[in-house]
Order: sequence, then structure tokens, then C-alpha cells
Amino acid sequence: MKSNNDIQSRKQKMYLFVQKEFNLYKRKYTEEPYFNHLVAVAKNCTFHNIKYGFEIGICHDLFEDTAMLPHQFIEIIVGFGYSKTEAEIISNVVLELTNKYTTIDYPELNRKERSEFESDRLANVSELAQNVKCCDIMDNCKDIVEKDYEFATHYLVEKESSVKKMKNINEFIQLRVDDVLLKSNTELEKKKIMPNTKHSSTRWNQKMKSKNS
Repeated sequence: MKSNNDIQSRKQKMYLFVQKEFNLYKRKYTEEPYFNHLVAVAKNCTFHNIKYGFEIGICHDLFEDTAMLPHQFIEIIVGFGYSKTEAEIISNVVLELTNKYTTIDYPELNRKERSEFESDRLANVSELAQNVKCCDIMDNCKDIVEKDYEFATHYLVEKESSVKKMKNINEFIQLRVDDVLLKSNTELEKKKIMPNTKHSSTRWNQKMKSKNS
């Protein structure tokens, strides 16, 4: 059994590794380091006692946003002190969390179609992946609702659909992600009365009417 010092040491190496990989990436709306989002998801996963939550959370966008390949990643983190089995588990879940229905790979699909296919795919990933995905959604909601009303009208509908299809979410995480989505929808409702969102709010009303019918 590894000591606490060994566990903390390998987590620290993982932290520094991912920080370096995302060194030049910025958050879309705030221009803050994208790495801050990865740390927030990792902390959320740790708070919810998700197995390998820190590692999966901080790496969840690694294959999607960088050139890192799974076999390379496994070799690297084994060097940090993770066993081959642990490294493969972490890598496999990160791979499950990697968006497959991208515009590059599926140019013939529009955003709605890609989102629906991705939701269906996430409905069949592991329990670990579904729980980490919920932690990711919870953190993303904050910036998107606050900074981009127009995109939020799409994002929340898509993520509500995705969460509803995932049946292996931890009960407590399920309650929290549902609460975050509900509060985010409430925030959008408040923004409808603002003049600069009048046009967008009409589209939002149409979306909500369609969803509830």
C-alpha cells in the first residue's frame, strides 16, 4: 500500500504535468488560464469522493485539447508512481470523456445532431466517466450563463438532455448537478428582461416551450 506521501507526490507530478500541457490555453470568456477549470473539476471530483477523481478531473480534456495520446499518457503517469492498472483506468476514463462528435470528424452534422449523438454516447460510458462529466458541467455552467447568454440557451438544454440520459450518476452528484442546472436556468430567466438579451430571450422562450411540450 502506498503511503500518503507517495500518493501526494504522484498527484503533484500529475498537477505539474497537466499545467505544462495547458500552459498556453485560456478560458474563452475570462481569459484566465484554462488550467484553472481543470483544477476546479478535479477539486469537485475529490469533494465527491470519485475514485481517481483528482487525476481524471484534471486530465479530462487532455486527449480532446492536446496532441497527447493514451499510450503516451499511460507511460508518463506510470513514471509518476501510478501502477499500470491505475494508469490504464485513468486513461480509459479520460478517453470516455473525450468528445467524439466533433465538427472536424463529423462535418456533415449540425451542432444539435452532434450534441444528441454525444449525449447518447455518454449514456453508455462508465460510472466514473458520468460522475466526472457532471462535475465538468457544474463548473462550466458558471461562466457560460454569466458571460454568454446566447450560447447558454443551447448549452443548458444540451446538458440537461445529457444528464437525463446518464443512469449511473452518484445520487449526491445527481442532486447537485440538477440543482446547478436549475439555478442556471433561473439565471437565464432573469437575464431575459435585459435589453441586450431581448432577441436571445425570444429564442430561449421558444426552446423552453419546445422542451416542455
